[in-house]
Parts: sequence; C-alpha cells; structure tokens
Amino acid sequence: MREVLAKLYELQVTDSAIEGRQQELARLDRGEELGRQVEALRAQAAEAEQRRHALEVEAREQEYEMRALEEKRKGHERQLYGGRVSNPKKLEELEHEVAMLARESDRRAERALELMEETEAAGRELQEVQAGLAAREGEWQAAAQAYQRRSAELAAELAQLQAQRSQVEAELPRPLLAQYQRIRNRQPLAVVRVAGKGTACPGCHLGLSADLLKALKTADRVLNCENCGRILHWQD
Repeated sequence: MREVLAKLYELQVTDSAIEGRQQELARLDRGEELGRQVEALRAQAAEAEQRRHALEVEAREQEYEMRALEEKRKGHERQLYGGRVSNPKKLEELEHEVAMLARESDRRAERALELMEETEAAGRELQEVQAGLAAREGEWQAAAQAYQRRSAELAAELAQLQAQRSQVEAELPRPLLAQYQRIRNRQPLAVVRVAGKGTACPGCHLGLSADLLKALKTADRVLNCENCGRILHWQD
C-alpha cells in the first residue's frame, strides 16, 4: 500500500505542477494594455497629422489669396497712378480700394505668419507623438514575443506533465483515484505525508490519534485524517 500511496503522492505533485503552469499561463501578459496604448497613440498621431495637414492647406490658401490680392492691388495702383483716370470720384474709389486691399493683405500676411508658427508646432507635436508611438510599438512587439515564447514553453511543459500524469494515473486503482479527486476538489492537498515522529496531520495541523498513528505505520489500506479527511501517507 505504501507504494500505491507513493504513486498517488506523485500524482498530486504532478497535478500541482500542472495547476501551477496553467495559472502562470493565465497570468501571462499578452501585451493587451500596451496594445490599447498603441491604438490610442496611433489615433493621436492621425489627429496630429490631420491638424498639420489642415494648417498646411490653409497656409497655401492664404498664400494664394495674398498673391491674388497683391495682383489686384497692383492693378488698381496702375490705374490710380497711370494717368489714365482723371475722374476725381473714380480716383477716390481706387484709393479706397487700394487701401482696403492693403489692409486685407496685411491681415492675411499676419495670419500666414500665425499659420507658419502653428504648422511648426503641429509638426513638433506630430514628431513627439510618432516617437512615443514607435517606442510603445517596440514595447508591444517585445511583450508579444515574450508571451509567445513563454506560452510555447508552458504548453510544452504542460504536455509533458499531462503525459506523466496519464502514466501515473494508469497505475492507480480507480476507487482510490475517485477518492483522491473528491478530496482534491475541496482542498489543494488530498494526500499528505506523515513523517518520522509526526503526530499531527500536515494538512489541517490537528493531532492524529494514537490508534491512527499506529495503524498508519503498518497500514495495508488507505487511512484518512480523522479531522480533514485527507489521505495519510506514512513516510519513515
């Protein structure tokens, strides 16, 4: 019976190892948080790119409008100072138009300067976001590779442990396996070793009766703790 209980204890060690690997696998960082950060930074980079593009488009429009205003102002000045217009009212209208065009040109020139500064700032912001995105993508890729590597290792270890478990399980009586599983469903340890001069159950730490200890040392059958029900395995 001691040999059978030793095999049962070996099964429990293997089961504990399997559970440990499964728990580690469940806890592995898949890089999901980094993935969310990457997606957020990608969206931020896209928005920054759109802002810069919009500013560049507006700057080109301002430049086009400034050239058109300048051409129009020069045309009016040629009429004003070319000597071909002698009508005082027409001259006054031309002077007013030239002044208005000059003011509008100045306003657009001021806006063009603002756009230049805003575009440069938008470009710097985009570069910063892209740099942060590149760094986070690197971390995400590294995390994904680490997950794949460790998950593959754990899968291989689990396959080996499952094979070991099947081999040990095949050597144990069905009723004993059923009892082991019932106890293990309630608590992590179903089999505990009582060694040397031990007088307490290593599972619940409550004392074992003298009669049970005596029977345990010469047992030819499965004995359980009187308190917690765990299977006792005597070890000299």
